[in-house]
Amino acid sequence: MPVHLTESSLKKLEPRTRRYRVGDDKVTGFGVRVYPNGTRVFRFECQLGRRQISVRIGEWPAWSVTAARERAKELRRMVDMGQDPTEERNRKNSATVTELIERYAEEHLPHLAPRSAADQKSMLQRYVVPHWGRRLVKEIEPRDVNQLLTMIAEGTIDPKKKDRPKPVRANRTGEVLRKMFNLAVEWGMRKDNPASSFRRRLEQERERFLTQMDLSRFCTSCQPIFRRWRSGLLIVCPVGPVASATMGHASACQIDCGGGGYRSTCSCRCSGVCAEQTQGLTLPRIKCSVRNPDT
Repeated sequence: MPVHLTESSLKKLEPRTRRYRVGDDKVTGFGVRVYPNGTRVFRFECQLGRRQISVRIGEWPAWSVTAARERAKELRRMVDMGQDPTEERNRKNSATVTELIERYAEEHLPHLAPRSAADQKSMLQRYVVPHWGRRLVKEIEPRDVNQLLTMIAEGTIDPKKKDRPKPVRANRTGEVLRKMFNLAVEWGMRKDNPASSFRRRLEQERERFLTQMDLSRFCTSCQPIFRRWRSGLLIVCPVGPVASATMGHASACQIDCGGGGYRSTCSCRCSGVCAEQTQGLTLPRIKCSVRNPDT
């Protein structure tokens, strides 16, 4: 016989040798199941057509009677409208990683900068979909995350194509996975985040040396600076070593851009301005100063 469930009445329910159920007199289908070990679990049970609906709400006292009753009211309204509350739960439990990525792309990526959104989508499509696409979201474990990131870092993500090691890319992919699985938890697709504590790979600074084409473009972009002078002398001091095959010296260079060409000679009298980007060309960090030949 249904009773009015309260905190005090739950405390008085004694465990028996077999589990039993006590119904609530306020919400039809709502009740508590008492187990032999003393555990009390709120459940919602009812009949929908020929189907028996049984939904576990939560365990007392983590769920209070009031909170569990409100949840039961929501389930009751769904049943009254002919909806099966377990269908949504089953759909979330059977979601694949591909479906998660599609929802992530639809609901989260539009809030990011276009370049960042495109980069994240590229990482997911290139690294994650081929390996996890058909797997269920709830099946992914921390060891799967670390295994995938290790393959990216070592350049063995594609067994048919040898690639260079990419530890930085592996770390960026780990960050994307952590955010995506955080949303998966929020969307009810799983209970925890397997990428929450992924192991970060050691990142090394990328070294890049200027080619002849890079220098030509750099000098061309500097032409407006020297137009008011008879000849332009740009003194460049790279921060760090410079390939001898590229610049001719390992310390510093003088580049004469007066005629549109360039030549390198040793010089160490450099100070001042930092030039990093010219005409869309990303250059290594260099210190440079422009000196008027008349002074």
